[in-house]
Amino acid sequence: MWLAAGELGHPYTGIVRLLMVTGQRRSEIADLRWSEIDIEERALRLPASRTKNGRPHEVPLSPAALTIIAGLPRLVEADFFSQSGGDQSSLLAE
Repeated sequence: MWLAAGELGHPYTGIVRLLMVTGQRRSEIADLRWSEIDIEERALRLPASRTKNGRPHEVPLSPAALTIIAGLPRLVEADFFSQSGGDQSSLLAE
């Protein structure tokens, strides 16, 4: 699955691989914002508005997750993790 994800291209390679290493919900990773990633603290900080239970959630980032994130392109002035800056979760099969 890891190798197959590499064939998908941006933003899907990063999304699928982060899903695998974080165990988070599809929408939480696919709709991730750069402002929710704290590299120094090695954590994702998801606001209550983006979690299923309506409570803020902090996800520790493993070295593998940090490597994936470090390899992603970041658009200037864009807060969205994905290239299109919108809801990517609907584009990934359930």
